[in-house]
Amino acid sequence: MKSKGFTLIELLITTVIIGLLSVAASTTYQFVRSNARDARRVADMRTIRNAIEIYYEQNAKYPTAPPEGIVLGSDAGKMISDAGITPYGGERGLVYLQNVPFNVLPYGLPYTYRSLSRDGKVCQVDCPSYEVAFALEAPVGSLAAGPHLLTEAGILGEESETSGVSRFAVIVNYLPSSKELDAAFGTAEELAALASETAAREDVQAANTMVVVPVSLLSILASVSAAFSSAVPIGNAGQVFLAFLAQPLLLFSRRKRRRWGVVYHAGTKVPIDLATVRLLDGKTGRVVATKVTDKDGRFAFAPDAGEYRLEVVKPGFVFPAASLQAVNEDGAFADIYHGTLLHAEGGAQVLTVNVPLDPEDEPLTDVRELLSAKNKNTLRKAGALAGPTLSVLALAITPTLKMLALFALQVVLYRMFKRFAVPPVPKSFGVLHDIDTRKPIPGAVVRVLSLPYHKVLETRLTDAQGRYAFNVGAGLYYLTALKPGYEKTETDQIDFSKNEKPAWIAADLPMRKTRTRLET
Repeated sequence: MKSKGFTLIELLITTVIIGLLSVAASTTYQFVRSNARDARRVADMRTIRNAIEIYYEQNAKYPTAPPEGIVLGSDAGKMISDAGITPYGGERGLVYLQNVPFNVLPYGLPYTYRSLSRDGKVCQVDCPSYEVAFALEAPVGSLAAGPHLLTEAGILGEESETSGVSRFAVIVNYLPSSKELDAAFGTAEELAALASETAAREDVQAANTMVVVPVSLLSILASVSAAFSSAVPIGNAGQVFLAFLAQPLLLFSRRKRRRWGVVYHAGTKVPIDLATVRLLDGKTGRVVATKVTDKDGRFAFAPDAGEYRLEVVKPGFVFPAASLQAVNEDGAFADIYHGTLLHAEGGAQVLTVNVPLDPEDEPLTDVRELLSAKNKNTLRKAGALAGPTLSVLALAITPTLKMLALFALQVVLYRMFKRFAVPPVPKSFGVLHDIDTRKPIPGAVVRVLSLPYHKVLETRLTDAQGRYAFNVGAGLYYLTALKPGYEKTETDQIDFSKNEKPAWIAADLPMRKTRTRLET
């Protein structure tokens, strides 16, 4: 019975590695989010300044605010019009800005507007100056991190050798200045020097050699082994490995080869790579030659005169294909082989039969099974990617020739993992969307079925963007889509019968929400 679970080594390694990657990803994610918030704050200041300056041009003064100021974007500061800065309903005359921006939370200072006189004091009548207090979490262009003031003269802050916050600000030390950060943690140069000094320590070097290097190698080896065992027969592992390494060289021989046979999926008509094809003597059953199919499912034999049989082995598939047992031609594939005797005349004659394989198991249909398979694939990818990632860290800490060779090995192993375990990336995606709101629908079950027998070939769950794609060969197909709360969607016939090569089914599909009795 084929095992579908994880090994103990896979679980232990992926648990540790995913923890490390999660910390790094979380830090990067927070950094990106803070940058986005700061960019929004700078854009808000431009919008607010334009509205205030237009008010000044029309009224020869700036809007008046109470001594404590007005928090822009709050209930008291939603509109800028000829009436000044007011709540909704308080505007009159010309409106200069609707929906005044509010500070992007979390962090930052509230956008606080104050009307000032020329000497910087609070002004209540015919005010010739103003300020808007705000703060940035990180540097943005020429603006430093920390508190700033938007004034009629522009933006003031630490980079302008000003405090950035006037004496009327409620929170003066809301964020530390860059000088305070340097005093607490050191400058960037000092931090780089500290990191270099730490990496050079003997205990860090020892930990790098004894922990990081073995864990990175073990993680990628476990992932590659799992992928290899699920894609290749164990008895032919050595031959498949050599074929994988020699594939770049085989490109030259393929150009000269004019004919070949193809191993393909009996349902989707997509070629199957890394299948083991054995040529057996028709009388004795002895293995005469063995080939491994390339990424296009191709193989070729040019045996001596005699009678032979073919045997095809691929984990997850069954030979011969019972679904096409009585078929001699299958769309674009002719000379379908069912395990019968083949007569070779010898010389340069190449056996050009095409071999369909049936999938060993029925396609997954249950949502929980689909989610489980998706989560397992995600864990395996994370474990495989952890190897090269940690090897880069090891190389940075211990920049030796040995570590460089280890990194190169990790890259080769990761490439093998992608070759054996990662399906081809779709050239295009279809999107499942709500017909009324046009929003994508994630987590919907999309199936592709073949005609004329209405057999389910593959099932996919749409991702967070509502995307899906199916790779199929020549044939007739249609799609169905299911999602709780929505009516079932079914497409018309999709005619790929004239396609010479596999193509992607990726059409945008609308779904309509299920109508309740009250709505009907």
